[in-house]
Amino acid sequence: MDSSIVAMSVYRILNVLESVNLVHRLKSENKYMPCSHADGGCHHQLSIFLICNSCHTVSEINETDELVRSLFKKVQATGFAPTTSQLEISGTCDECQHSTSELIEK
Repeated sequence: MDSSIVAMSVYRILNVLESVNLVHRLKSENKYMPCSHADGGCHHQLSIFLICNSCHTVSEINETDELVRSLFKKVQATGFAPTTSQLEISGTCDECQHSTSELIEK
């Protein structure tokens, strides 16, 4: 008996998980990742994803400080109504930076 899941079913499941804030879709990477706060429900105002161009790891950080509040106030002041609130930042993670500098030193 074939127990494989049809691709369409996988995408439907991912859409449901995204709609209840258990996963985030990374548009720049075209992939999904679980919310780092899924145990208590994803209720943060802004998800920030740090995406390493070298090792492709993704870290989620959530900030609710004055900077984020200020950003949202400025967005609202323009009359723009965002439907999602996530920011994807690409770069090089700390571990890859250290491994690159170690190779250069040798």
